[in-house]
Amino acid sequence: MSFKALTYNIHGGFGKGLRQLQLLVEMLAKAAPQIICLQEVKQGPTRFGWENQGEWLGKHLDCWWAFAPVRSHTGGVLGNAVLSAWPIRHTRHHDLTILARSRRACLEVEIASPWGPLRVFNAHLGHLPRERARQARRLLARLPAAGTDQDQPVLLAGDFNSLPQGFVSHYLRKHLADVWRQVGHGRGGTYSTRLPLLRLDYIYVNHRLVPRAAQVVRPKKGRQISDHFPVLVELALNSL
Repeated sequence: MSFKALTYNIHGGFGKGLRQLQLLVEMLAKAAPQIICLQEVKQGPTRFGWENQGEWLGKHLDCWWAFAPVRSHTGGVLGNAVLSAWPIRHTRHHDLTILARSRRACLEVEIASPWGPLRVFNAHLGHLPRERARQARRLLARLPAAGTDQDQPVLLAGDFNSLPQGFVSHYLRKHLADVWRQVGHGRGGTYSTRLPLLRLDYIYVNHRLVPRAAQVVRPKKGRQISDHFPVLVELALNSL
């Protein structure tokens, strides 16, 4: 059995109007991933009222959702969200903040997939190299906390603000498989939408998930949604 997962920094899409949200929903529906990890999701006041973007997207895509706030933003908050075609059973918020002025976190969820529990970690790391290095170590230390069963499938996704040759990428690859590195083609640039030369967004998996395919989704109107492009991957369960 295989499934698709997507990670996307949506850059607080609620501040950009309803049309941009509709474009986001159209793009996600077309990509049709079973698991969606979003960063910079906004909860707060809009001209349409008080909205939680994770909830809004969950309703429009008819899926389960979880949201965890991370930092204040224009009268509301920005945070991480996970959307799933399958039930979300448990959630946990991991604080990765190193610098008080730059709050960062990871949202962990347990998903009741057709083959059993699947752990998903949705992270957004900081901009400074030393900050990211400490966050990566802290993040990896949380992964075994997903459970004592080391054979449980684990997926780590997000905006890591790190290049493939950077410390964070090297460090995580010692323990997890970088899906793009295994099955992607080309540079895999996700930032920025004006000139996507930098690969900052990643999906990693443990040995229980086998990468099948990976692509950077580049919708024609992607710049109206975010300054990042999303990464879409196909994964299969590795039966032991």
